[in-house]
Amino acid sequence: EDPKHAAQREAFLKPTLKALQHPRELPGAVRASEEILAAIAANKSIVIYGDYDVDGMTATAILWHMLHAIRAAMGKSGKISAYVPHRIEEGYGLNADALKQLKDDGADLVVTVDCGVSAVEQALFARGLGLDLIITDHHALRADGQLPEALAIVHPRLPGSTDAIKNLCGASVAWKLAWMLAVTHCGSDRVAAVLSKELLRLLPLAALGTIADIVPLVGENRVITSCGLQQMNSTGIVGLDALLAQKGIGTELTSETIAFRVAPRLNACGRLGHAEDAIELLTTANAARSQDLVKLFETLNEKRKQTEQGVFATALALLHAEFARQGDSEPLAIIVLADESWHPGVVGITCSKLVEQFGRPCILLGGDGDFLKGSGRSVNGFELHKALEAAGAHLETQGGHAMAVGMQCKRENLVAFRDAINKYAREHLPKTPLALTIEYDIECRLEEINEGIVAEIAKLEPCGRDNPTPTLLVRDVELSGPPKLLGKDGQHFALQLKSGGTFMQVKWWRAGERSKLLSQGMRVDLLLRPKLNEFCGKKTVEPEVVDLRIVSKRITTARA
Repeated sequence: EDPKHAAQREAFLKPTLKALQHPRELPGAVRASEEILAAIAANKSIVIYGDYDVDGMTATAILWHMLHAIRAAMGKSGKISAYVPHRIEEGYGLNADALKQLKDDGADLVVTVDCGVSAVEQALFARGLGLDLIITDHHALRADGQLPEALAIVHPRLPGSTDAIKNLCGASVAWKLAWMLAVTHCGSDRVAAVLSKELLRLLPLAALGTIADIVPLVGENRVITSCGLQQMNSTGIVGLDALLAQKGIGTELTSETIAFRVAPRLNACGRLGHAEDAIELLTTANAARSQDLVKLFETLNEKRKQTEQGVFATALALLHAEFARQGDSEPLAIIVLADESWHPGVVGITCSKLVEQFGRPCILLGGDGDFLKGSGRSVNGFELHKALEAAGAHLETQGGHAMAVGMQCKRENLVAFRDAINKYAREHLPKTPLALTIEYDIECRLEEINEGIVAEIAKLEPCGRDNPTPTLLVRDVELSGPPKLLGKDGQHFALQLKSGGTFMQVKWWRAGERSKLLSQGMRVDLLLRPKLNEFCGKKTVEPEVVDLRIVSKRITTARA
């Protein structure tokens, strides 16, 4: 074997922090660290200005903790606080009213996280107030190339950057700036033990933000996520530990657990409440307050699920009506729908479901005023923020990146916006049918899926975008029993499979309706993701179904 390939494999399977580029390679990080340290030394009031999604929450918490640690190390007393806008009332990013209020409250320096790189006008407003500004962000740069005026801009896609870091999320950018702050403060790469410990303690926050923001889990993102997950069982951050200890989370913290159980609870706070509560949980909350906040997030998450189900049902009805009106005309390249009853805080999640079902980018807008607020989700290979820029003349505000965007549109401009963005999409989307293609990695027999294979596949974790969990194709197996519905509403089900002398149970999540199409004795092809189920100390192989195809509806019966 080529030694180079062997080294690459070892680095991929066993990520270490040594593989990370030095933070001085992150454009703007050196200058930003110098300016922040000077502000701390001068006892200036510093505000970390965040965002209301999980990436923004965790990025805010990372800098909050590191700035407090460095302030303590310097023996200074300047105020360090955090601010996050209200999703519905203020919207994404810097806004003039918030900046003025922060200045009136005594702020000297505002450091943005996960926002600000396109806020040219807001930066000029801040300067007019006499408010210093440092921007840290990862979102798409403006199409005209213009950057805000600031003391420093930290961004992984600015000139001088490298491919290794271009896909960092806001939380990872914040974590690398925290690292640079420690190095600059200590004057050496060998940072003081107290700051080195703090950096390791903050890694789980960076991992949480990276997973939640659905950035590619390769390169530096893979390293940060892998190392962060290893530290996540006991972070020492009271609120985060309380959140992770909740009954519905589970004991095995993987990228999947974080994506589907942890992140939604935090996001529910930003969607249906105020993200300042999540910032409190991740920064100042004591044990008692953490329990109160975690219970609140659980309640909001249940409400989010119910609200989301209503939006999805209405969106499907509108979409099918749109298909009926189209007839034989050119199909929608991008799904664009609006309804005044939709809560703007949950339309993004519904977009993801529609993308999954119809294989096309989707934008949904809600709100009952003159302005509609919306979110969009894309498919691989189509940069949705560029489509927004092409249709930007019909929007009030816009922002985001290749896979996820947000926007605000006057109600009267909705049709023009839909037509413009579809025109762009027809010219740039791949010419594929309105259906998703599911890829698998390898074909195997049912009897080959065992604990050893599951253990080998687990070495590829953390899995996610650009490093998906391996999918196996198993052909022509028999359903040895009828589907068994699971969950309080029968939204999931289990199947008993038989192949030769091998019997195995599999589970299909969020597919309860499809159980009606299946019956004992049918033969099917399946796409499976191998998993282990542990119950009462006993481990059994129990794969998850990705998709299923009926091969034969003939019911097999035993001979008399």
